[in-house]
Amino acid sequence: MFYQLIYRSRVARHVRFADAQHIAERASQRNASAEISGLLLYTPTHFLQLLEGEKSKVKATFARIAGDQRHTDVEVVAEREIQARSFGDWGMRAVMPRQDTSAEAIQALDEDGALQLLLHAR
Repeated sequence: MFYQLIYRSRVARHVRFADAQHIAERASQRNASAEISGLLLYTPTHFLQLLEGEKSKVKATFARIAGDQRHTDVEVVAEREIQARSFGDWGMRAVMPRQDTSAEAIQALDEDGALQLLLHAR
């Protein structure tokens, strides 16, 4: 059994996709040792991120992420127990959505919509 957490946040004005890629590269190394996998979706206005792994490790990772200055208004969209990972072999990867995703659309995402957007973006 694994734990999955999805959150969204507002990207700080100075953060660009190259920054998100750098964040994901560093996180991938750290996450590998904690056995956490996931995906970081970047839009010019928001991050949407999924973390999965052992519950205590995911929560500790999220607590560290929530305090990062590169985003604000951090909000958990979903938390749940899962049988299998959706991003099992990815320590972390940054992607941009394949479709236009407005700030309003990201803000309106519920648990299912957020998960589907992340799965579609991989």
